[in-house]
Amino acid sequence: MYLSCTDDNTAYNKAQHKSYNFMLSCFVQVVDSLIDMCIALHQRSQKLMPFLVGIVCLFGALSAQADDPPPLTGNFHQTQIAGYLAAPWAAAENPLGGWLITERGGTIIEYTNAGQRLEIPLQIDQLYVAGQGGLLDIVLADDFTESRRVYLSFAVGDDSENYLAFGTTQLVGDKPEVQRLFTVKTAKDTPVHYGGRLLKMADGTWLMTSGDGFDYREQAQQKNSMLGKVLRFN
Repeated sequence: MYLSCTDDNTAYNKAQHKSYNFMLSCFVQVVDSLIDMCIALHQRSQKLMPFLVGIVCLFGALSAQADDPPPLTGNFHQTQIAGYLAAPWAAAENPLGGWLITERGGTIIEYTNAGQRLEIPLQIDQLYVAGQGGLLDIVLADDFTESRRVYLSFAVGDDSENYLAFGTTQLVGDKPEVQRLFTVKTAKDTPVHYGGRLLKMADGTWLMTSGDGFDYREQAQQKNSMLGKVLRFN
């Protein structure tokens, strides 16, 4: 897998095209459904036919009068900045240049501003690598250029009980050890839907998304469960 970046406003223009295509496809699906309904009801009662035909014509006219999609503008430029990645999950840009990329297997791939590729395997106690689990998000400390400290989210546990966790380490030495700072208390036995996105707030607290574990999605509405939530902690 490769990591690339784009510039200009091409992404915005693509989003406009996707929105237009989505609305147009909805019109087509509605018209198709109404036609099927007309055919089915015609066998029961011919009195409804003029009404249904009128609705079909109305939707057809609306779809025909829909505005053309906005033209693509701006220059599109794509640059590959990383390659040969095994199950990458998140990337953080080094203020001094280069990138740090997490691989779910428990390794951080660092590309320096000089073009070097460094593989940094981490020591994460009980790291659970299965399904969508493993090493997830990465956020650089404010003083990363001096301390080399990063904050991480990751899955821990086993097939019967696994959790989302949050921790930190300094990227020094051969195999940095990750200190776990917070663990989602609600256990699950599915290797999917972890969430794990991290955001540091201006007051120094952290936000972390916690997935619903798929089979536990109803717990997203339960206050006594940490699954399916946005968690805030110090």
